[in-house]
Formats: sequence, C-alpha cells, structure tokens
Amino acid sequence: MKKWFTALSIRAKLIAIILTVSVVIVTLIGGTRIIWDVQQARQTLAQELSALTRLLGDRSSAAMVFDDTRLGQENLASLHEIPHVKQACLYRSDNSLLSKYQRDAQNEMATNAPCPPTDQFAHGRSYFEDGRLHVTASVNQGNRSLGWIYLRSDLSSIEARLQDQITFSGIALLVAILFSGLLAEWLQRLISGPIKAVTSIARTIEEQGDHNLRAPVVADDEVGQLALSFNAMLDTLATAREAQQSASKRYRNLVESTSAIPWELDLATWRFIFVGHQAEIVLGYPVENWYEDDFWPSHLHPEDKNQAIHTCASASARGENHQFEYRMIAADGRVVWIHDDVQIIFEDGKPARLHGFMFDISQRKRHEEAITNIASGVSAQTGEAFFPQLVIQLAQLFDADYAFIGLLDEKDSQKINTYAVCAHGKIVPNISYSLQGTPCANVMGSSTCTYPEDVQNQFPEDKLLVQMGANSYIGTPLFDTLGAPLALIVILNNQPMRNLEQAEEILQIFASRASAELERMRAEQTVRKLSLAVEQNPNAILITDTSGVIEYVNPAFSYTTGYSETEAIGATPDILKSGKTPASTYTALWNTIKDGHTWTGELYNRKKNGAFYWDFSTISPITDSSGHITHFLSIQTDVSERKALEEELNVYHNELEDLVKKRTVELESANKELESFSYSVSHDLRAPLRSISGFSQIILEDYNSALDEEGQSLLSRVIDNTQRMSELIDDLLELSRLGRKELNTGTVDFDGLVAETVREIQSDNGQRNITFTCNPLGTVTADQRLLKIVIENLLGNAWKYTSKIEKATIEMGKLEGGDKTVFYVKDNGAGFDMTYVDKIFGAFQRLHNRDEFEGTGIGLATVQRIINRHGGRIWAESNVGKGASFYFTLEG
Repeated sequence: MKKWFTALSIRAKLIAIILTVSVVIVTLIGGTRIIWDVQQARQTLAQELSALTRLLGDRSSAAMVFDDTRLGQENLASLHEIPHVKQACLYRSDNSLLSKYQRDAQNEMATNAPCPPTDQFAHGRSYFEDGRLHVTASVNQGNRSLGWIYLRSDLSSIEARLQDQITFSGIALLVAILFSGLLAEWLQRLISGPIKAVTSIARTIEEQGDHNLRAPVVADDEVGQLALSFNAMLDTLATAREAQQSASKRYRNLVESTSAIPWELDLATWRFIFVGHQAEIVLGYPVENWYEDDFWPSHLHPEDKNQAIHTCASASARGENHQFEYRMIAADGRVVWIHDDVQIIFEDGKPARLHGFMFDISQRKRHEEAITNIASGVSAQTGEAFFPQLVIQLAQLFDADYAFIGLLDEKDSQKINTYAVCAHGKIVPNISYSLQGTPCANVMGSSTCTYPEDVQNQFPEDKLLVQMGANSYIGTPLFDTLGAPLALIVILNNQPMRNLEQAEEILQIFASRASAELERMRAEQTVRKLSLAVEQNPNAILITDTSGVIEYVNPAFSYTTGYSETEAIGATPDILKSGKTPASTYTALWNTIKDGHTWTGELYNRKKNGAFYWDFSTISPITDSSGHITHFLSIQTDVSERKALEEELNVYHNELEDLVKKRTVELESANKELESFSYSVSHDLRAPLRSISGFSQIILEDYNSALDEEGQSLLSRVIDNTQRMSELIDDLLELSRLGRKELNTGTVDFDGLVAETVREIQSDNGQRNITFTCNPLGTVTADQRLLKIVIENLLGNAWKYTSKIEKATIEMGKLEGGDKTVFYVKDNGAGFDMTYVDKIFGAFQRLHNRDEFEGTGIGLATVQRIINRHGGRIWAESNVGKGASFYFTLEG
C-alpha cells in the first residue's frame, strides 16, 4: 500500500488524500451525530418514562393504601395513550402483584401477560436491557414505602429516528465524495507547479553545494510557506554552524575556569596528552612537566601508589568508567587529596584514551579527620562531662567564636536553657533566652537552619546576636526517640561561613550523638526517681527470686514487720506467716503468679514481735526481655484499721437489716390499708356518682319540657362533672396501683409498640393533618404493659396539644453516644412556660385551661411513676407556642 501510494504523482496523491479525508470526516461527523442523537433520544425517553413512572406511582398510592386492584388497574390503563409503553405492574411492599397492564401486538390492552418478579429488576432506577427500557420507582405515602411500580417500553421510536439519520448521512457522503473529486482536480493544478520549482532548487543545491542559493517564493500560500521554510532551514543550518563554533569556545572557557584539573591520557603510552592550567595551581608543578613519562605514578603518595595504579589500570582494561581517591605530593611538599573522575574513550570498540577531572578534596578530608578526632575525644565522656567537651571540639572544628547546646525548657516551650557554652575556646556560665524572634525558633520548628552571613540584620529582635557579634549562624535540633524536639546545637561566628553543606552534615552527625546522651541521662534520672519512689514508699515492698527467697526490702517493710533489711534478705515471706491464713490462699497465690498473672488478696500475718496484723498484698511477676519470669514483686499495705472498721460496719449492717425487716412489716400493713381505701373509693364513691349522673340524665330526658334553658344547662354541667369525677377516680386508682404492682420486665419491640399505639391514637382522633416521624428505636428491657401507658400518654399529649396547629409535626426517636440511651417525643404544639416545668409531673397539675385542652392532669404523673420504677428519669423542654420535647431513659 505504501509503495503504491509513493509511486503516485502529486496530482493522484492530492485526489486520493482529499477523497479519503472527505469520506472519513463525513463518516465521523455523521456517525458521531447518529450516536449522539440516539444517546440523547435514549436519555430523553428514560427521563420521560421515569417521570411518568413517578406520576403513576403518586396516583396509585391510594390504590396501594387500600389494596384496591381495580383502582390500580384504572390508573395503569391511562398508559394506553402511549404506544411505546408495553407493560406496567404495581407491586405491594411485600413484592406481591397488585395490578398490571400490557399492550399486545395488535396495540390493544392485555392483562393476562405475567409481570416480571421483583428480584429480576433494579429498584428505584431506569436501565436498558434486551432492547427495552425498564423503569422502576417506589410508591410512598410520606416517609412510608407502600410498594413499587414497574414500566417497560420498546425502542421503536429510537429505531425509526436512527434509520432516518443513516439515510441522511449516506446522501451527505455521496455529495461530499463528488465535491472532493472536483476540488482535488483544481488544487493539484494550483499546487504541483510551484512544488516542482522548489524541488528543482533543492536538487541544484544538493548537486552544486552552493548553500547561498534560495528557492523563489511565488505565492503566499502553503507552497509559498514551503519555499520560505526551505530557505529558513538553510539559514538555520548556517546559524547552527556558528553556534557549534561558539559552544566549543564556551566549553574551552568553562574548562579553563573550573578549579578541577581537566586532563586526557593516551592508554598506549600512559602519558598525558592534555592537562589544564589548574594543575599548576593545585599541585604547583608547571603544566609541561605533566607531559613527561611516568609523571603521574612518580608523584603519587607512596602509601597510595600501588593501589591507585591498580584501580585505574584494571578498570580501564575492563572499559569501565570509574572514580577513585588518592594522595599526591605537591611541589612544595604538601599532601593533596585527589578525587579522580575518569571516563573511557573508545576507538574501534576498544579503550584508547582516558579523560577526566581531578578534584582537590583536601579540605573535605581534613573535616573527616577532624570529625574522627572529635568522636574519639568525646566518646570516652558521658553524662554532664560530655557536653562541655563536645562544644569545645565543635568550636575548634568550625573555628567558631561560640558553640553551645541548649535544652528546651520543660515548662515554657518558648524558652531555651543552655547546658554547655564555649565562648572563644573556654567554657562559660550557662544562660537562658527566649526563642521569639531568634534563628533558634526556626531550628526548633523544623530542621537544620543555616545563615552564612548577615544574621543580625535577618533577626533584628535577637539582642544576643548583637552581644556576641555574630555574623553567621548554623543550628540543628535534637529529638528524643519519639521525635519530639528536645534541644539544639548552635555554632556562631563573627565571620561568614563557608562549605555550608559540609558544616550541616557534620553538625547533624554530632546532634544524633548528643540526643542519645541526653536520652541516656534522662533514663538515669528516671531510674533514680523510681529507686527513691520505692525506698520512700509508705507501703512495704519486697522482691524475691522465683523460689521465694527475699532479695530486697524497703524501709517501710522493716517499719511494718519489725524485721531489718539484714534479717529479711535471704529469708522467705514465710517469716510473716501467722498460721491463721488458710493454706488454700497460699496455693492460689503461687499458682497465679507462676502463671504470669498478678495476685491480690488479704493475708493475716504476724510481726517479729508476735503481733498480728491484716496485710493487703499485690504480688506481680517480673519478666525479662524474652518473657521469662525472673523475680516477684510484692507491695503490702497494713489494713488492720480498715478490717476493724469493717467489723464495726458488719454490726451496723445487721442492725440495719433488722430495722429494714421492721419497716417492711409496717409497709405491708400500710399497703393493705391502701388497698382497703382503694376498694372504698372504687365502690363506695362510684355508687353515689352513678346515682347523681343517672337521675340527672333521667330528669334531663323525661322533664326536658318542664325545664327552662338555664335548668337544662345546669343539669348538663352536673352530668359532665360527675363524668369528670369518675375519670379522676380511675386515674387516681391507676396511679396508686402502679407503686404496688411488680414489674414484669422482658425484651420489648419498641418500634412495634409505638406503631400499635399510633394506630390506636389515629383511630380515636380521626383524620388530622399530622406529620408523624419515628426513627428506629430498637428493643428495650421493660414491662411492656407499663411502657405502653408511657407511650400512650406522651404521644396522646402530643396529638392533643397540636390540635390547634394547621400543620402539626410529631417526632419520636432516640439519642445515643453517652452511657445511656435517651428517648424523646417532640411536637410543635402549644408548649408551656419552663417556669412551671417542675409542676407538670405532679398529680392534677395542669398548665392549660380545661376548656382549651381536656384531661385530668394525672397522665404525666403516671408516666413519671413508671419511668422511675424502671430506674430511669424523665424531663421536659419547651417554649410557649413552639411545642414541647419530653426526654426519658430506661434502665431496664
């Protein structure tokens, strides 16, 4: 294909390219448009069908609520006007089918085709599958899910639209091919002539080598731009030749200006064929001397000569670039350390020459030697003597005026207390200073900081820099094993600082050593504190080996038992046995501690003088790094006084039990009297009330015509008040019985209990515009019958006190996060004044007029009594006109 195209003339190539490009562009544009249009049509169809599904779901909620298959069928029948909808199904919340609709092949309704099972489609979304569009949506009433609705549509409208697009694109492709052929024929005539002219000029330049020739520019089009580009290429080549010459000159200048010694050597003779003038500066020998035979080997340090020659010769023989270090003897007798970077030059695949750079690293080597000297000088020092020696050595190494180590103040994180200060080669007294406005603040805040010069102007607030006359500064932080800042090391000088990277590296090396020493000293202090804590502990402490032989006792042990340290060590704790502690106690003790556990308990011991005492002991095993038990630690407390108090408390406890029994008998007698009173109230008071109410009702019905309007009103009031009196008696009896009945607790489905109560309240109160929300409550441990009374009262009050609200909202839920679960009931009803919050849980206490809201005032008192019997508590929060919130807990 490539050869065939290459052999074509420019005319044929232009026609082929234009036709190909035209076909590809039209095909891509048409195909893209078709794909985009189909995708848009699919999205539009999915959106329309989703909206239709939700609309049908809303219209079908009533059918779902009343489980009305006919109503659901009628709602779905409206889809008959939409031809592409082939099937619709309504499912109840238990996934069973309520109603269905299907269009058959004759575009008629059909209801016999089966609906798909709900587990075969994705709920709550639309998707394309098997050339069809499937849409599902949830049917809800408020926050309650009633079921699902499913619609299926074919893609006939999209397929028709796709066929039209393909037809249109085919016509456009034929037109484009015809137009492209005509355009190609015209363009080739316009382009091929000027291109041939450019080709002719290029061939002439190639044959004659005259780079001053330029192609003629006959037009300002692409062919003209080709001629211009050809001419620009010739100009660029000329510029490149000049740039190459200039770069060669710059490279020579760079080599001449570097401090390293550039060189080149012939491997056949091992003689230098080029050496830079820097050689005379570094080693003092004239450059012409370097071209002598064996100059390099003869001026190597005797101790390095053989190794240096062997390293270079063997690496060169292998054809490997290499780096190595050695010493040379300078003309004035100095020893100069050289780092040699060697590159191999190959000819005919074999190493022919070497070239590279020799770097003078004498100063670096001196620093390494100084570091070694410092390390050896301070390695033998530990503790407080380490730090003065370290700052002296650092000051000498850096030739600095000041060097110090400062510790971060334990109480003030913005304060440094120096631990060792070297000033002009001598140790001087320590000082304290604030970090604010100093370079040390930057060090403690991050890492090593360097200010090579003019440090005073960079930190004008640091008066200490002025007093020391500092011009340069370098500091590095010290961290503990946990990574927390601990201290810092600082070097100050009145001269600018050089070799910064090397200085930072050196300082960081000794910072690690200083950090380790500070940590070791802190550990020693901790050990001393622990030792003092044991020695001065008021409790008796002893340590034994694994067989029970005492190895250590503290002074408190001797004070408590009477045995001196000398008498105790080497003995066993058996010297304290009184014979009154059961042997089983000691058996359990040894079994526990030998298993690696801690034993705690009381022992009845005997002192050296024969006196008995109670000892509360905690005995723990001590293990080594591998987990093996090596010793036992016993901490003993004399609890004789406490035991005496416990005996007295036992006497008081027995007396209290007798008193409780007496009071129980009295309480049972009082309960019997209360039951008798309740019986009297229930029977003796109800009879007169029934008589009053009954006769009043007879008079009102039989003698109504003999009474005027006021008489009838008075009799109605008598009947109402007797009814209210009966309700008060019922509530009062119920309240009294709550305190006497035993709780029958068990696991209660709180959500189910609330749902049952709400249905009963809704049934009693008729249809109201109330939004009730119940968040998941889970299960609780309670008396189900009493808990239902609580919910009936709280939710009943919420229903009652929102009766005058147009859009009432009631919410029930729970709050978790603490050690107790708090349940709540909230409403947006009448509310109450928080001034009277303490009264609302009292019997017969009402904060609203009976004419506004009915009730006896006993409900919340009953609720509080039940909550208290469950070990919980109840409280309320409210604002007048903004509703009320009741909170309660249940302890089970």
